[in-house]
Amino acid sequence: MKKKICLITGMALIFVCLCSCWDYRSLSRMTIVAGIAVDQSDADPEKYLLTFETIDDKNIKAEGLFSDLVKAEGGTIAEAIFSARKQLKSELYLGNTEIILISKAVAQNGIGEIVDTFLRNVGTRETLSLIIADSEKAYDIFETDANDIVMSYIINKSFNESYPTSDSIHWEHLFDIYDDLCEGIRSLTLPVIRRGGEDGDIGSNGMAIFDGDKMAGQMEEWQKPYYALIMDAVKDGSFVCFIDGYKDFPDDQDEGKSLKLSLRIRKTVPKISVEEKDGKYTLVFKLFMPSNVIDIFPGIGGMNTKNMLMLGGYASLALNQEIEKIVKYHQRRLGLDIFGFGESIYRNDPGHWNQIKDDWGEIFKKADVSADTQIVLRDAGMMKDFGGGRGVS
Repeated sequence: MKKKICLITGMALIFVCLCSCWDYRSLSRMTIVAGIAVDQSDADPEKYLLTFETIDDKNIKAEGLFSDLVKAEGGTIAEAIFSARKQLKSELYLGNTEIILISKAVAQNGIGEIVDTFLRNVGTRETLSLIIADSEKAYDIFETDANDIVMSYIINKSFNESYPTSDSIHWEHLFDIYDDLCEGIRSLTLPVIRRGGEDGDIGSNGMAIFDGDKMAGQMEEWQKPYYALIMDAVKDGSFVCFIDGYKDFPDDQDEGKSLKLSLRIRKTVPKISVEEKDGKYTLVFKLFMPSNVIDIFPGIGGMNTKNMLMLGGYASLALNQEIEKIVKYHQRRLGLDIFGFGESIYRNDPGHWNQIKDDWGEIFKKADVSADTQIVLRDAGMMKDFGGGRGVS
């Protein structure tokens, strides 16, 4: 009998402990954060200056949300967050935070603490994106004359809507960044954005390249579509090939003409690998890309099956040259494997990777490069007269 009483009493105590939300917090006592900008403090470059783009949920009106910027400093990211809490006299709700903008000055000193702090925070979504701000201060991206605009949401929506096309930003989420930094095989890349023009529109400005957790350089914007193809970040969208020396008939004696070929990508099947023979390494990129022809300028002499096969061959050769040129450029410039060739060795032959991992930086710089792309043109669309010849639309 005593055992039954003890058992019932114990169960009752457990139920009492489990019947409440121990970490419940009222929304009225929290501040919703849409985005965060991380800068160096003007007074002390050793300190962080965090700018929180907050949502005014107390005065939500029919015309939309209203935002405000709250700035706080601290010797660490956590200290700056605590300082912001004191200013606002409320908890910061980071579950709705979609982006963290980081200034180049901070990125050059290292982003490891930023990644670690926010990933450890139980309230942070692991899918938020880190972006480098190409401006004097990262918070400049947030500043606007109107307070009924939430720049964090505009940035996230505008660039996420273009994913995963050839002109999209190659996004890296918080957990992916942490994995890359811990694994230390592929050099991290993060998107760079800027505000430009009279209207202050947001635009992409290439990719930041990291050596470890420190920004070491920047990829130019024109290279980004090719980089996206290599990184398997393209599933749809348009792509433009610039072809030199095209001939309607291969036996023609003339030099051929330059074409601008616009394609609609149907799908991409990329593969990267590393081949080794007698101690000589070759970085290999293969791509199968069936596409539709959107437009050709200045036009060619008809679009029959034979010409479509020829045109696909010319486009493949042109893409091979661009891919090889970009990989070689980054081999020479920084010597950092931003493409993941080292990862392909690690995943396919971990024993061999263990033998060469300490020397991979030098191996990567000296390796040959081979691109083998196959652009297959499936459809020529509607024929029309264009640019003095027969083109497609």
